[in-house]
Amino acid sequence: MAKCWIYFLVLFMSVSVLTGCKTNQTASSDGVELIFGDDGFIDNDYTQPDSTITLEDITADSLVNEAENKIKSLIYDEAITDLDQAIALKPTNADAYFFRALAKSYLQNYTGSVQDADKAIALDPDYMSGYYIRANSYASLKEYEKAEADYNHLIKERPGDFSSVYMRGTMYLDSGNYNAAISDFNTYINGNKNITGITECGDCYLSRAQAHYIAGNLKQACADWQAAVNLGNKKAAGALKKNCK
Repeated sequence: MAKCWIYFLVLFMSVSVLTGCKTNQTASSDGVELIFGDDGFIDNDYTQPDSTITLEDITADSLVNEAENKIKSLIYDEAITDLDQAIALKPTNADAYFFRALAKSYLQNYTGSVQDADKAIALDPDYMSGYYIRANSYASLKEYEKAEADYNHLIKERPGDFSSVYMRGTMYLDSGNYNAAISDFNTYINGNKNITGITECGDCYLSRAQAHYIAGNLKQACADWQAAVNLGNKKAAGALKKNCK
């Protein structure tokens, strides 16, 4: 099941008194229920409601949606409270664990974030967002081998999504593997060029400049700082002025 940042819960209720709504009537023949529309003919498109959806499911999903909006509004503690309630109602809700992992990571509770991401992935092994937040949290905890394993899994499963390549590059940069970092930043920058051949990501050039500079490649670092400045990156301006003629 595809996982996105935005989830919609739509409840369809048929109210026969509303103008323009189809009124479905039932009759049985030999024990088979038949559904009739307004015109008196059998409605072959009618489907019975999913009887497996419970009130707990609906309430838990609503709480997850509320929590997601609170995360977007930077209200992390309240989001976690909503997600605690959602999990209590529906412990198999992988989305609830993911968003709680996300909220905890913003609060720099990286250990708690990893634990919740673990649960989301255990419930749904194909939950790519779970691997992504877990990789970032591992990197923040300086557990670089575990972070690298998750980033590698994401890159393998989603070869066209360069965000994991970029984050792996920042992890390599933090861990001191500068050549690997430069390689990943190259891949990201080359894979995200617009129609004019420019990658509009000042932070990407800034990160690559930092890797080049620490690795002793001043000329390349200056070129990347200049590219970042051209894209409006203010952090690069100081480095360019200080280190480059």
